[in-house]
Amino acid sequence: MNTLVIVLIAAVILFGAYVVYGRWLANKWGIDPKAETPAVKYNDGKDFVPTNGWTVFSHQFSSIAGAGPVTGAIQAAAFGWLPVLLWILIGGVFFGAVTDFGALYASVKNEGKSMGMIIEKYIGKFGRKIFLLFCWLFTLIVIAAFADMVAGTFNAYTVVDGQSQLSAAASTNGSAGMVSIMFMVFAVVFGLIQKKWNLSGWKEAVVGIVFIIASFVIGNYFPIELGKNAWSYITFVYIFFAAVLPMWLMKQPRDYMTTFMFIAMIVGAALGLVVAHPSMNLPVYTGFNNAKLGTMFPILFVTVACGAVSGFHSLVSSGTSSKTVANEKDMLKVGYGAMILESLLAVIALCVAGAAAANADTVTVKSGDTLSQIADENNTTVSSIQSLNSLQNIHLIFPGQKLVINANNGDAAVSTQQSAQTTQQSAQTTQQSAQTTQQASQQQTMQQASQQQKMQTTQQAVASSSEQAARDWIASRESGGSYTAQNGNYYGKYQLSSAYLGGDYSAENQERVANSYVLNRYGSWANAKSHWLQNGWY
Repeated sequence: MNTLVIVLIAAVILFGAYVVYGRWLANKWGIDPKAETPAVKYNDGKDFVPTNGWTVFSHQFSSIAGAGPVTGAIQAAAFGWLPVLLWILIGGVFFGAVTDFGALYASVKNEGKSMGMIIEKYIGKFGRKIFLLFCWLFTLIVIAAFADMVAGTFNAYTVVDGQSQLSAAASTNGSAGMVSIMFMVFAVVFGLIQKKWNLSGWKEAVVGIVFIIASFVIGNYFPIELGKNAWSYITFVYIFFAAVLPMWLMKQPRDYMTTFMFIAMIVGAALGLVVAHPSMNLPVYTGFNNAKLGTMFPILFVTVACGAVSGFHSLVSSGTSSKTVANEKDMLKVGYGAMILESLLAVIALCVAGAAAANADTVTVKSGDTLSQIADENNTTVSSIQSLNSLQNIHLIFPGQKLVINANNGDAAVSTQQSAQTTQQSAQTTQQSAQTTQQASQQQTMQQASQQQKMQTTQQAVASSSEQAARDWIASRESGGSYTAQNGNYYGKYQLSSAYLGGDYSAENQERVANSYVLNRYGSWANAKSHWLQNGWY
């Protein structure tokens, strides 16, 4: 199916939901444009600050739309693109947008109180304590995860033979880090300018775009090449100031500027789909069970959270946005509209990944390689490789591992197929040679005869030498043939999930489970190999 058609269908559904269902909710709940909002009533110049509706929208959208709607949609596509698309549309319209809008509405109608205080009002103090405890633990996990991700992304060093040295991507990573620092500096400057002159409309947009461009220019020419630990400290310093500074001084101008980058990304991806209108090369539906991810329920709904429904969004709606809404009429676009746009972002990410799947190429990890180095050598990004290969830890790769790289090369699929055929022929020759040796050794001892019988039984299970070759081919690309290879939750020669292996990581169990999985799903190892060649996984 054409990706452009998918995006257009999704855009029509989402826009229609905003116009019809969103407005119906606003009328049903009783949005009053004449009512005094908490931002106006309690204006203190810090937390409660009446703000232009589109600026609040920018803050809301930028706060909820990060890497989540992009990576989540791509990873969940292992179940097929149709289940992901349906959940994004249904979840975004009826769950995610309603939750965000409802949390914002509840907070505005309750004097700008956060969700914890609203729970205390309607449920009790014990409910508030439980909710705040959950928020505290959840925040710790989120902060730790994102701080590690940010520090790893900006890290300019790698370890080779036990020695720390600048990586091949040191300059690129350092530039990205400097861009981010300047982005925050200019955000503060932008906030001070807004405080003094209260710019709006095109004037506000021009200043924001100029600061964005300036951040990229400075970052490009003055990279900061620091190690992961140093970037971790810098990240936590930023988190502290973001938490204590007034909304108008950093977070609002930061999110306003970030929104331009998000919109540019969405527009760029949409234009690419319009111009190229590539086909969706991911399978429509792969089945309820996935060897690497597990079962579609609940994994699909956990993986695709941002873009469909996320409880975190209620903290943004009630914690910050509700305190800056100057008019209740702005709540529709802030609460419901921002989530609808995030859902569209998730759909576009899914389609871009689906279009890139046909031009996927692979590289083999060598000793001393890092993901940033591989990305730099292949003119791609760490995040792209992470998404294409469903890597849970970008720092955990091993020699011999095959990584899918989006090379945008029309001959990539042909090259990969030719390489696969050569590998298969080589494997068949090796197999035949092994059979001859085993037959000759049958006459020597009873023990050798027994071993030969076991080999024949194994060969019968996979049906033929070509089946064995296909099996070996998949194992080589999944783990380099190692029974102890591990990548996140995936383990062993065939990179199966721990759930599939049932805690038994022995070579015998890996072979048995892998054979059962392939035969039940594809009918043969040859079919599984064909699927791998088309999609980069089996």
